[in-house]
Amino acid sequence: MKKNKMEQQFAGSSEPGQNQDLKLAQDPLVQRMFHQTQELVASCTRFLPSDVELQTSRINQQSILINAHYRLTPKVQTKHITGHFSPTEQDQQHAAPEKAAASELPSLLQGASQAAQDILNKPQARYTAVNGNTSLVRGTRFWSLGTCDNCNGNRTIRCIHCDGGTTACSSCHGSAEESCPQCFGACTISCMQCGGLGTITSTEQVSVTHTVYIDGQSHNEYRTEYHNVQRQCPSCSFGRTDCPTCNRHGRVQCRTCHGARRLECQFCNGKGAHACPRCDGSGQYGILAAGNIAVECHSNAELPPDADPLMPLIQQIHPLEMLPQTLDKQALQELKGSSQGSCFQLHARFTGQLEIIRIGIRCAEQDFSLSAFGKQIEWVEQDNLVERLLTGDLTLLEKALLDVDRDTFFKPNRLPVQQALRNALQASLHEQLALDGAGNNSGNQIVSSEFAQRIHARSQTAVHWLAKANARVLWPWLVGAAVVLEAAAAIMGGMAATWLVCFLLVSSGLLIYRFQTLRIFKSTYPSTEAAKKSWSLLWQQKKLLGPICFLVAPAVVLAIAATIWLPAHINPEQAIQTTTKSSGNGITQSVQAWQQGEVIKARALAKDFAQRGDSSVFGFYAWLIAADVGVQAGDAVVNDPDAAQTWIDRAFEVNKNDLWAKTAQATLLLEGREVPRDISKGTELLESAAEGGLVPAMYMAGQYALKGKHVSQSNIIQARKWFERAAAQHDSDSLYALGNLDWYGLGISRPNHKKALQEWKESAALGNKEAEKTVKAGRPIKS
Repeated sequence: MKKNKMEQQFAGSSEPGQNQDLKLAQDPLVQRMFHQTQELVASCTRFLPSDVELQTSRINQQSILINAHYRLTPKVQTKHITGHFSPTEQDQQHAAPEKAAASELPSLLQGASQAAQDILNKPQARYTAVNGNTSLVRGTRFWSLGTCDNCNGNRTIRCIHCDGGTTACSSCHGSAEESCPQCFGACTISCMQCGGLGTITSTEQVSVTHTVYIDGQSHNEYRTEYHNVQRQCPSCSFGRTDCPTCNRHGRVQCRTCHGARRLECQFCNGKGAHACPRCDGSGQYGILAAGNIAVECHSNAELPPDADPLMPLIQQIHPLEMLPQTLDKQALQELKGSSQGSCFQLHARFTGQLEIIRIGIRCAEQDFSLSAFGKQIEWVEQDNLVERLLTGDLTLLEKALLDVDRDTFFKPNRLPVQQALRNALQASLHEQLALDGAGNNSGNQIVSSEFAQRIHARSQTAVHWLAKANARVLWPWLVGAAVVLEAAAAIMGGMAATWLVCFLLVSSGLLIYRFQTLRIFKSTYPSTEAAKKSWSLLWQQKKLLGPICFLVAPAVVLAIAATIWLPAHINPEQAIQTTTKSSGNGITQSVQAWQQGEVIKARALAKDFAQRGDSSVFGFYAWLIAADVGVQAGDAVVNDPDAAQTWIDRAFEVNKNDLWAKTAQATLLLEGREVPRDISKGTELLESAAEGGLVPAMYMAGQYALKGKHVSQSNIIQARKWFERAAAQHDSDSLYALGNLDWYGLGISRPNHKKALQEWKESAALGNKEAEKTVKAGRPIKS
């Protein structure tokens, strides 16, 4: 029968028989190595332990020669002792301890050399049995004690930091007093009542006579004024007062020593002396000496000429000098000793056996040869086991990615890519490499960095394609929804409703897209956490921006189109009005002419623009007609409420909140011209326009409230409010009216002629003729 490749590879110089192969396969080392291989395949690939079959096995006992050199050196060790030393029964007192210990060194060296040889000759002894920490013999300890020459046997020495246990106070330097902490020796402090100014300010009530002129006659008026008066502070002298802490002495009792002038020494605790540091307070000092043998060990390892071919690879994992430490069994082959001067040297030669295990396995119809060494099964070669098993799934994934270009754009076939990626990710290592791009096992690289990057790139490409394919599937549905909903919103609700629908479509589309994409990822990845991590990784790499823009672009484009084109087709009869509404040229030019006092020109411009269909001027032109502003001889719409009402209605059709149209409608209702008089509704419309910020409406509201012409009662406070708001907008008529109210004291506590004159001057500066006459007269002119 022909031998397979694995048997040929592991066959040695003598081919083992079938019984020998069976015996090796049952060896504990082979079984442990095979089980570890099964665990590696199961943990890093999608294959099961039962998919791995043991084909061949071989164990080689590699001999390693160890040369150990030991040097024994006698030394005398000394140590200083004090009177607290307690000798044992073996210790001896001697006048010269060092000499006595040195005399024992030769006998100690002889005993240590014999003890080292006995240790190394023991069965199962290792070359490290004798080392620097090994205690071979113990010599006698000789000691000697005498009087301490530092304290002369007194046990204590004088404290150098104090004088009899006390020191001068560091704060007051022995004076018992220190500078006052409040006044810092100045004896006085700043007054708390006046703040150090020396004066206080009080408010006093004063009655003042004031002459006013009313209708050319002078009158005396009395009013109360409040003046601030400064007086000298009664509690101090020019802002300074006596210090209450030191009573003008400038110094107080020392807070550190409390007037005692001296403090207890912190070094000797007030005793004036402390224990002698040399003899530790015992009064005696001496030396302890003993002989000792120091051991130095050096070793090296050698390989026989016929070493296993795997030894170079093993030495890359463990240097040759470190291999002997991993050997369980070591046998002493030779031991020699020799004296060199005062030292003794031992030369030992050990032999150790290193197990090198080789096995051949079969998995996924592929053959692999693996090798390891030692009792702990340290791997030497794995024959790219994991990488070769993962390559098949990776190849299928790459093929599925190449076939996606044949799919229809809006109906991509996701199943082949999803199935290939799911098969590849069943291996935990492949899943880790797909997300992180690196995989490690017990510190050894399982796959090459190039293969790891290949897995990471292909997996990310597949995940990215699935995300884009999901966007292409959802796109037609979102486009259809956007066309229907945004068109309906534009027709029924206008621009605001269109953009609201666009926002809701974009938000819901993104939520649906995220939900669907995560559902696909969860059905592909083995765990939900891995699927979420893949989504986060795509988001961080900005690879989801393309699909998201592809999804939301139709809704945004349709919203813009609806904003521009659809309003013109909502009501064909108002097409011209809607088109010209956005220009705003008519209202701008007409109002500017009116504000500059050219009322006739303003009315002519407003009429021209209104007749040309500029909807922005409809309300302003209606107000000019209703208020009889800018009337010319022969004007066809002078005092024609029907014409005013016509333009009011057209303005409200375009903009229900047209402030000018509200003011014009309020004028007709309040005056009751050709329409039923409605004071309540007219006042409501006028105040609504005034609240909207229209200055003429503010002035008219103030006039109607003040005169009480068409309201239930006069309300001066309400009139002042509207006049003040219009005056803040630099309205000359409102400034003039507000000045009249201030002159007569209407709505305020007393007349204010000075403020009234100022308001008239401001109104006159703005071109009010009545205000100019009033300023010249110095008082209101009766009409």
